[in-house]
Amino acid sequence: MTSKLSYIFKYKKQTTKKEKQTENAVLITWTFKQTLLRHLNLSSEQCAIEDVGVIFTITINDAHSCWNGVKITVHQSPRVMFMDILVYGSQANNISVLESFDSALVEHKIITTYSGQKMCIVEDYDIIKTYDDVSSYYCNLLYPKLDDFDRKMRLLLYNTYYLVYGSDYPYRFNYYSHGEKLKKRGKDTDINVPCLDNIFYAYDYSQLIDILFVHKRPAPDGTEKTDWELYFADKIQFSEPKEDIEKIKGFRNKIAHCKLFSKNDYEKMVALLDKYCTAFDKAIQLTYSKDFLSEFFNSFKAGLEVLTERIKQIELEKNDFNQE
Repeated sequence: MTSKLSYIFKYKKQTTKKEKQTENAVLITWTFKQTLLRHLNLSSEQCAIEDVGVIFTITINDAHSCWNGVKITVHQSPRVMFMDILVYGSQANNISVLESFDSALVEHKIITTYSGQKMCIVEDYDIIKTYDDVSSYYCNLLYPKLDDFDRKMRLLLYNTYYLVYGSDYPYRFNYYSHGEKLKKRGKDTDINVPCLDNIFYAYDYSQLIDILFVHKRPAPDGTEKTDWELYFADKIQFSEPKEDIEKIKGFRNKIAHCKLFSKNDYEKMVALLDKYCTAFDKAIQLTYSKDFLSEFFNSFKAGLEVLTERIKQIELEKNDFNQE
């Protein structure tokens, strides 16, 4: 498959000597190709170069180079250059190559031009990344973990509120009362319509987070606690979740809005999601192992009481019949 990075190199205006301005003007035309090659520690012998003036391509064909197979296409204009980096191969290998190329491209390196001027790409240009398959790769890789996080959180909320409020919990608990952050989202949301059994799928990610970790309400001990603190914190120990939750929100927003997303972002997000998914698993098991068992026992006991009363009624009716 093909993977791609795209950049705009916007030339920075110089306020120094006229000679330097002249040299930079030359750099952004016919010398940019040589400057780029030197910056990447490449020679013309390692590349196939096609140059038609305002457009040139460099294909790296050195099997010993870590960028072998990379194709660079540059469209030149007087003050702006557009550069596309293409690499062909397996996706994981492509991403590794593009990451290496991107790191080398933004490295602070002084290049001496043919006229003896000292040039630095990152000093002389604003480098703007305009297309990034590296971000797409990590976002797609991370999505299944985010999906697991969201669904486990919903499962935990369903189990918890069923236990606390009973089977009619959607009608006994006003989720929109959690505060301003949980106000209705969208014109089709009517907070006056009775809550349905699938209520937690009507809430977005931030609202679910607020319900479980942010909103506080009076606890039996007279303090105010979040629902996580109230039901699970004494059994599942980890550090204050507020900072973690804000990080998860930030990373998730990056993914949702197709922002730049690095390998470092991915690794941090995986660590956080693994931490909370493990905690959710433990909390879910608590609802199964203790509270559900207790509720089942109470229901079974109530059923036996009803059955006992029915048997007594049958006996009374039988005795009355015999007496007649």
